[in-house]
Amino acid sequence: MVELVSVACLSVACKLDEVTIPSLHDLQMEEVTSHSFRASTIRDMELTLLKALQWRLSCVTPYSYLDLLPLPTTAAANRSRCIRLLLRSLSEPSFLRFDASVVAAAALRCVALLQDHAHLIIPPLCRLGDESDECFKMMKALETSLDHHQYHKYSTADQLQGSPISVIAFESTER
Repeated sequence: MVELVSVACLSVACKLDEVTIPSLHDLQMEEVTSHSFRASTIRDMELTLLKALQWRLSCVTPYSYLDLLPLPTTAAANRSRCIRLLLRSLSEPSFLRFDASVVAAAALRCVALLQDHAHLIIPPLCRLGDESDECFKMMKALETSLDHHQYHKYSTADQLQGSPISVIAFESTER
């Protein structure tokens, strides 16, 4: 049991620290351990370990950073606008190459420029570098390319249907 816990601890440590994660089979040193554990057994022990440490597992998205980044004085309107921009960026695969924090900062910069609050936000966010500038340009292009009417047509909750048909194209089943 101690060997299983040690392999699970090593696996969690690798996932937090390493860029390239070795396979679970490679983590088990055959000359040290007397058992060879299945990958599913190690993953189960990882979850048990993380629960015992009271770690919460979550996916970090650009939305996660909205509470951490500074919003100008009209925070409610700007937050709503940032959320809309972030939702628009989900449909663009080109945003996947940026960190979630960079995408959130780019959305915030777009909103700040529209609201004439650039002097409050832009200086701290400009220090993020070239990657942030590139993401900001893409976010700005995304914002201007989408038709305002089309966006409002699909963004209001009362116009969306509550079934998967509103997400997946409906195909006729008649023959």
